[in-house]
Amino acid sequence: MSNRNLSDALKARHARKYKTKPLVATEEDCRTITRADLAEAIYKSTSVSAPLSRTDCAHMVEMTLAEIFDRLVAREDVKLSSFGTFTVRAKKERIGRNPKTGADAKISARLVVVFKASNVMRARINGQREASE
Repeated sequence: MSNRNLSDALKARHARKYKTKPLVATEEDCRTITRADLAEAIYKSTSVSAPLSRTDCAHMVEMTLAEIFDRLVAREDVKLSSFGTFTVRAKKERIGRNPKTGADAKISARLVVVFKASNVMRARINGQREASE
């Protein structure tokens, strides 16, 4: 095990032992959430109050993501309260540089999707409580 991995493991172990958040993200913290994970979370949270099938939950996730996708394609902002805002921005054509060769390269104009986290999300990520909660 390398020194860096050992250091990260010790920090994570200390965080678990003393019930604090680790200063660095561990592998378990960095797991990617998939559509299936979202559908499963909805299924588990609704199984008691208003049971939905796993298929219905997966369909809900697909419909939600399709609506967000369609709005962004139409160049509309998508604002999710307490989460953040997705915006489509136009980038101008510019001259870039190939880092390996140092040669100039033309970067064409394009549209990009930008996400800006809400104040509530930023506070939660930083371990703080938002006053509006």
